[in-house]
Amino acid sequence: MATLSTLLTHAFHRPYAVPAFNVTDLASVQGVLDAAERTSSPVILQFSERVARALGPRTIAAFFRSMTEHLPVPAALHLDHCRDAGLAMEALRCSWNSVLYDASDDDFEDGLRTTAALVSTARAHGADVEGEFERIGRLADGHGAPDDDSAHDRALEFIRRTGVTCFSPDVGTLHGDYTGPPTIHTRRIARLASASGVPQVLHGASGIPPETLHGTLELGVAKVNFSTALKHGHRAAVTAFMAGSGSRPWDPLRLHQTVRASVSERAERCIGTVASAGHAC
Repeated sequence: MATLSTLLTHAFHRPYAVPAFNVTDLASVQGVLDAAERTSSPVILQFSERVARALGPRTIAAFFRSMTEHLPVPAALHLDHCRDAGLAMEALRCSWNSVLYDASDDDFEDGLRTTAALVSTARAHGADVEGEFERIGRLADGHGAPDDDSAHDRALEFIRRTGVTCFSPDVGTLHGDYTGPPTIHTRRIARLASASGVPQVLHGASGIPPETLHGTLELGVAKVNFSTALKHGHRAAVTAFMAGSGSRPWDPLRLHQTVRASVSERAERCIGTVASAGHAC
């Protein structure tokens, strides 16, 4: 296993980012790890709050350790977009490498205090915290990213007072399928990274044109999140498998292998867009 801070510090000073993939099951975990090993890329496996609750933080941690014990590339285990501080604390105590506490529903001071408390717990366990207090919405939200001095100063205050390892700013990306190329506020990324000295995180990267994504890597983005791309790979594999099954006996193992291969192919494409191939360290 690798720490989030180690992975991101290395990427922060080089023109690549560490890909972080939201996974849900054995097939998607294996598919991502296959792609990381093939490309010699560092990788972050992320579980959403919903999946973490369904499977259990302790179970996921043990499963992750067994899957990565002999992996020749560095991998970290991360809890994504968690709004429950208690669940985030439990993950840290179960040896997860990092958590993202999503404070976007909290009052600014309350979110800051909760995040700072998680940072303290994380440090005691050799782990890290990703910070977020601005709402990074879904495509249907239709909101615009803040790009003024007051938003910049508030973000810097949050980073400074919490001590987070990395920060997720609202820069115009959204979760879900884009209907057209998003407008990413690159100036805001560059200002925050330069002023804070902290790696920035880009959410909602699935569907962003590669040239646009590449443009953020030299500005301070060191972690890029992919979820929708893997979901599409998962669904396409299941759909194709069902269509081709016909009257043959039901074969769950073959379905698993089909999904694993499809997710792996999508993950490898994502690795290419963040230029992390060959950066296993």
